[in-house]
Parts: sequence; C-alpha cells; structure tokens
Amino acid sequence: MPSLNRIKASVTVGAVYDVTNHYITRKDHSAYGTTRRKVTKTTGSSVYMVYMVFAEHPEAKWPAFKWPPAAQVEQDPDGTIRLFGMAAGQKPTDPFLTLTPVGEADG
Repeated sequence: MPSLNRIKASVTVGAVYDVTNHYITRKDHSAYGTTRRKVTKTTGSSVYMVYMVFAEHPEAKWPAFKWPPAAQVEQDPDGTIRLFGMAAGQKPTDPFLTLTPVGEADG
C-alpha cells in the first residue's frame, strides 16, 4: 500500500477523476453518486476540484476534500483512491469518497 505522501503526490493539477460520494444520499444534492471532476489545485492538506460541467472556471474556491489521516486513505494499483470516515458520524472505516482516475483534462 502506498504511503499517504505518495498518494498525495499522485493527485496532480489537471487530473480528472470520477468521484463517487458514498455519504450523500439525497439524489437532488450536487455531490450525489458519481461526478466527473478535475483537480485545479493541491496543497499538503487539501485537494481542490471543479465539476467537469463547470470546468471552464479556472479554480475551485473551496477544497473538494482535506486529506484524512493515513489510516483512512487507500490507493489501488490502478490509481483508484479511497477515503474513509471523513463525514460527521462516520466511523474511520466507513467509505466516504472513491476517486477513480480517468486521465487528464483536455487543454
């Protein structure tokens, strides 16, 4: 299993992920289910993303997520990243987000 630092380093500006939210259950919520998002900025503590439908906006104003402790992050050999226990009321082992890489954004 890659270290948290290695996982963080694999998330780069311009990368596109299908992000599945396992916590939001309201179908009318913009983060419900799986949405395609582009990374616009990364810091040591956060990842900023925009929904691809709004990708013409140059930068997200708020982080899509803040990195949880290393024990709550996994990365599969194919690059899929799984984040656990990040929402209110979740246990550290409860699925929160799955980021499945789909490539780089055009342009």
